[in-house]
Amino acid sequence: MGISRKSFHLFSLIGYPLSHSLSSPMHMAALKKMKMHGLYMTFEIEPKRFATVIKGLHLLPFNGFNVTVPYKEKIIPILHTVSHEARIIGAVNTVKQGKMLHGYNTDAYGFACSLNEDLRFSPRGKSILLIGAGGAARACIYALAKGGAKKIVIADCIRRKAEKLKKHFSPFFKKVQFTIVKAGEQEYESVLPEVDLLVNATPIGLKKTDPLLVPSHIFQRKKLYVYDLIYNPAHTKLLTVARRNGCRTSNGLGMLLHQGAKAFEIWTGKRAPVAEMRRALQKALKSKL
Repeated sequence: MGISRKSFHLFSLIGYPLSHSLSSPMHMAALKKMKMHGLYMTFEIEPKRFATVIKGLHLLPFNGFNVTVPYKEKIIPILHTVSHEARIIGAVNTVKQGKMLHGYNTDAYGFACSLNEDLRFSPRGKSILLIGAGGAARACIYALAKGGAKKIVIADCIRRKAEKLKKHFSPFFKKVQFTIVKAGEQEYESVLPEVDLLVNATPIGLKKTDPLLVPSHIFQRKKLYVYDLIYNPAHTKLLTVARRNGCRTSNGLGMLLHQGAKAFEIWTGKRAPVAEMRRALQKALKSKL
C-alpha cells in the first residue's frame, strides 16, 4: 500500500453496510487539525468474511479501527485483549492495533458525555426507561448504571432480549434495580409515572411513518428528559412531540461525537480536537439532508 506505520496513522471503520456513516469526515478533520498524516477509510465487510479479515489485519499498517453493527460482539473472541469496560458491556466498537489487537468500547463514554453536555442530565438516583435491548442498549445501560442510576426499566417487543440484558448486568451493578417490561402502551403506563429519563435505543424513528413509541400524554410531564440515539433525522417524531410539550430533548449526535473523540485518543494518545470534530459532523450531516 506504500504506507508506513512510522509516518502514517491509518484508521479504518469496518462494518456492513456503511452508507450512513459520518465517522470518516469526523476523524479526517481531527487528523488535519492535529497535523497528522493519515487516513480514515470505510469498508463494507460481509458477515462470512469478517473473522478472516480481522485476523489478517496485522499484515496491514493499521493503527486502529472501529467496528459497527453487527460485529461488536462477534469480534471479542478474535481480540488479544479486551478492556474491563468492554468486557462488562459485552461489545467492542474500537480496536487499537499493534503487535496485538486491543478492544475497547467508547459508546458508553460517548453516551455519558452527551447526557451531561447536551441534555444536562445526571443519572444518579434517577429512574430511566430504556426502549430497546440490542447492542446500543448495552452501552447505555453501562453508562447509566455506572453513573448511579437508581432504576433502569428495559423495554423491548421481544421480552427475552430484555431479560437477557437484565441477567447480564445485574451482577455488575447490584445497587441498580433492573425491571423488564414488554414494549407496548399498557406496559409503559405502569412505569412511566416514575421515569425521569426516556431513552430510545431502537431504529424506530428513522422513518417519518414510524410510530411514536410511547403514549403522547406522557410528555405533558414537563420534567421528563428524552434522549433518542438516532441523529439522522435530527428531529424524530419522538423528539418533536416531546419538545412540543416542554420536555428537554437530545438526539444521538453528541454520542457519536464523543465516542469518536475517545477512540481518537485511544489510537493516538493525544487529546482529540472535539470542536473541530463536531463541526465536521455537522457539515457532513447537513450534506446528507
